[in-house]
Amino acid sequence: MKHILLTGRVQVGKSTALRKFLVKSGLTADGVRTYWRDADTLLIEPFEGGKSMVAAVTDTDHRKAKPEAFEYGADVIEQSGKKDVIVLDELGRLERCSERFMNAVFEKLSGEKRVLGVIKPESNHFLDKIREMPNIVIIEVTEENRDSIPAKIAELMR
Repeated sequence: MKHILLTGRVQVGKSTALRKFLVKSGLTADGVRTYWRDADTLLIEPFEGGKSMVAAVTDTDHRKAKPEAFEYGADVIEQSGKKDVIVLDELGRLERCSERFMNAVFEKLSGEKRVLGVIKPESNHFLDKIREMPNIVIIEVTEENRDSIPAKIAELMR
């Protein structure tokens, strides 16, 4: 089984394409998501909603990860897999502050339950290890193709 990860520049529509696919497909999903509440505060929460925690803050042009929030994210990931699809939105550099979070991601990506996620288009040991996994399909999202991505995901999931 292939797991599908979307990548592309910031704000190109990766998470939107993921959500549009889920709505159109009727599949249920659990997992974890991160998002910027504002320019300085990154939140982490269960994909299906629930308790949010501050995962990082920007302090004088430097983002500082909150390891305890990624431990919470690891809890969420470890408990996911009860629905049709596991969502991991978005995997990047800050997650490296939690070995447990990274291991939870690797475990889900090694499993039989389908994973649909978003991965930053940059290189670090965490993201590179994900990209090297044999069961990963990565789709680049651009302004030109973003409207066709939900159909592409559906095609790959058949």
